[in-house]
Amino acid sequence: MGNKINEVSEVQLRTTADALIKAAGKLLEVAEKMHASGIPEENLPWNKRQFDCLDVIVTSSNKVAEAIDGLILAKVQKRDSHSDKVIARRINRQKKKQV
Repeated sequence: MGNKINEVSEVQLRTTADALIKAAGKLLEVAEKMHASGIPEENLPWNKRQFDCLDVIVTSSNKVAEAIDGLILAKVQKRDSHSDKVIARRINRQKKKQV
């Protein structure tokens, strides 16, 4: 039911960030073309679900960045982060289910 715990590397974060930057750049480019063409609004072949998916990507990216920032700060301060505590609870629950 809950989220699966996954290891994430710096390389994975950089690759994902680069892909998001490229996608954002394309969207900005299209927006600029619309503006330059005097088309402030147009019927696009996108539905609400596609816009909602983009919103989920942005929201998820921000949450991941916040969580990793918290982990880094906790490691620097030599203490458990909120994420460390959540992960420990999930691991304990998984172990109890296996018994």
